[in-house]
Amino acid sequence: MYNDLNPRGCPACDQQRKGRESETTLMRELARASTRETREAAAAAELAEGSGRTLEELLPEWARRFGLGTLAVAAAVILGTLVILAVWLSRPSFAELVDPLAVGDPLPFAITPGQPVEIVFSILGTQQPQPHPESDRVERYSYGAGLMIDAINGAVYSLEVGVSSRSWRGLRVGLPEREAEGTLALLANVQESGPIGQSQPEPVAGYLVFPSLELRPTKTLTAEVRPPNGCFDVVVMLQPRTIGVVVNGGERRAAVGREGGTINWAVSGFRVTSRSQLGPGGTRVC
Repeated sequence: MYNDLNPRGCPACDQQRKGRESETTLMRELARASTRETREAAAAAELAEGSGRTLEELLPEWARRFGLGTLAVAAAVILGTLVILAVWLSRPSFAELVDPLAVGDPLPFAITPGQPVEIVFSILGTQQPQPHPESDRVERYSYGAGLMIDAINGAVYSLEVGVSSRSWRGLRVGLPEREAEGTLALLANVQESGPIGQSQPEPVAGYLVFPSLELRPTKTLTAEVRPPNGCFDVVVMLQPRTIGVVVNGGERRAAVGREGGTINWAVSGFRVTSRSQLGPGGTRVC
């Protein structure tokens, strides 16, 4: 109780008050020390305190069975997450890609073997001749990777079309096989050969695929036009039309349909060659 002779009150009360202050100071120091713990450790300690169990008791049964500590369990969880992520990233993926691709309104290419090469210049533009890889007698005029004209003595010997922006007497890149056969039949009897290359695709990730776009098989349709309708051969190249590319394990494969489906063949290019001129690899028949 309060004593006038002792303003601080009774000695016992004063000691009790000092003791409380000491306890408060000690608790503050402990709180400062606890801030050095990581957030994960603090959260785990709070969870353990709230559940009345130790951190080891909160570990999964398999971890306790093998004597693993909290750090080992955390490392295992991280490793498992990385493995799952790696598996997810390595799964097959699909990207849409149509090839051969047909365009709606290709420009007609009104050139026939035997015509003066100046007609080609008036349609496509004047070009300087390039050396032909098989004959010094032949002049080659290139209008891009998919359009070439060969000429002998100033007259068109052959034309090769591999782009979808040009058509020749109804033939064009991207035309389905059945329509190509019908178009050729208007010129002459049609002969088929091939396919050349791997003829059957493999199933991968639910798709029918070939190793690459370049390794798709090729088959040909040929029509031999003879007088009085002309004197030239038409050879049409057909390839399976792709619907996309399957990327699996770093490899890009050409998908030509879904597993269990059918393969659609389409025109990938065609060549018209004169048979009234003596050119490389051919004979003169009329």
